[in-house]
Amino acid sequence: MSKVGVKVDHKEALELLKSIGSEVNLNSRVAKIPEYIVKEALDKTPNIVRLYYRDGKRFIELYGDNTYFDVGSAAYYYMDYKTNEISGDLFQGI
Repeated sequence: MSKVGVKVDHKEALELLKSIGSEVNLNSRVAKIPEYIVKEALDKTPNIVRLYYRDGKRFIELYGDNTYFDVGSAAYYYMDYKTNEISGDLFQGI
């Protein structure tokens, strides 16, 4: 990631990456993230990630070297289950 970089289509994320030491090109939206930042982020990740249904019931635990398939959490558009409004902005209302 430090040589080729990664494309990030979110201005605030690019600014954050730049502020912590990444080389960022705002025109191409590519961030070259140093190895020490990647290692630190990986060290801080939890051992288990839990995905839940809307009603709060546990759905699945992601852990170890297992492989999982989930068709819903990578959707580009989201429907607000209260209003039925469709949005492409994942962070709307958070």
